[in-house]
Amino acid sequence: MNIQAIIAKLKQYPIAVGGVVFILVFGAAFFMRKSKAPELEGERVKLEKKWQDIVDNTREATDIATHMEKISEYSAETQSRLMVRESKALNQQYFYGLEEETGLSLTLLAQSDAPPPPRPPPGKPNLTLYSPVDFSVSVTGTFSEVLDFLYRLENGRYFTRIEGFSTSSTGGADTDQIQISLKMDILGQKIN
Repeated sequence: MNIQAIIAKLKQYPIAVGGVVFILVFGAAFFMRKSKAPELEGERVKLEKKWQDIVDNTREATDIATHMEKISEYSAETQSRLMVRESKALNQQYFYGLEEETGLSLTLLAQSDAPPPPRPPPGKPNLTLYSPVDFSVSVTGTFSEVLDFLYRLENGRYFTRIEGFSTSSTGGADTDQIQISLKMDILGQKIN
């Protein structure tokens, strides 16, 4: 059979040939689209999520200027409450002020000169914006004075984290004097 004979036979049955061509084109389009369906479904889900995020952001952004103002205030307050490692005299004056306010006596006050390690030891938070200032402090006083000191330390000007402590009695049976030794970190400005 030659090509001319095949074309002549196809011309005799135009509806059947058209139907077969239509089925082949439709089948190819169906399989091509079917292979893209999961990918397109995933894309649709992503776009719907993105649209929902935009709608949520628009709804939540009604007071964004006020929120930004509050965040700026909080940031400024946090910056004002950071200790400066190099200002040792001011740092020690803070503890002497606490000593005067509480009525106990400060027996040891030492600020570490060593900068914090680049990676904190296990169990300590990794501070990226701030730097801890290490202190060793020992105070002697009555139980209520020591509690007042700890309360003022916790709720004072600086952000304090007590690493460890030990207590002991300093007097005989007739006194209620105790001594507490603290190892602490105070949040400070980042060393560059």
